[in-house]
Amino acid sequence: MKHCRRNKVLFLFSIISCLFGCTKANDQLLSQNLYDKLVEYQTKFPIPKDNQKNRIYIYQAYFWRDHGDTIIGLRRSSGGILKNDDGYGVYRDQRLLPTVIYDDKNLGYNLILNKIRSRDTDKFYWTKGSQPESSPPIFNYQLKNNELRLMRIDTIWSRWD
Repeated sequence: MKHCRRNKVLFLFSIISCLFGCTKANDQLLSQNLYDKLVEYQTKFPIPKDNQKNRIYIYQAYFWRDHGDTIIGLRRSSGGILKNDDGYGVYRDQRLLPTVIYDDKNLGYNLILNKIRSRDTDKFYWTKGSQPESSPPIFNYQLKNNELRLMRIDTIWSRWD
């Protein structure tokens, strides 16, 4: 009798372990390298707690080619996204704040592990006319051997929302 009960407990434990193990492997939507850079940027430029201008804050990552190099730009937008926007996301979890990724040429295929299209939706759409243009500094990284190397920090505005 004890032997049978112990087998049932072991069997149940095995099923639960497999379920948690399987879901953990599928939860990773972005490479650890890209994820860490996004969280690092979001920590340096958090979403303001005071939102008197009713901005729609979202983080954005852009992939493009420049002289044969793959470049990734990270920025925080206070103007949400447009309804006809073609980025991937919204990516977010306990540490990662709402982020949209733009990679129409599939340059980040090793960094974007799961290209999601759900927008999480309407609350990030900008519907108030022209989007605000000012943003915190934009961090540009060069992708080399799946490593992100900071190339340049573009500070266009001295004040931003």
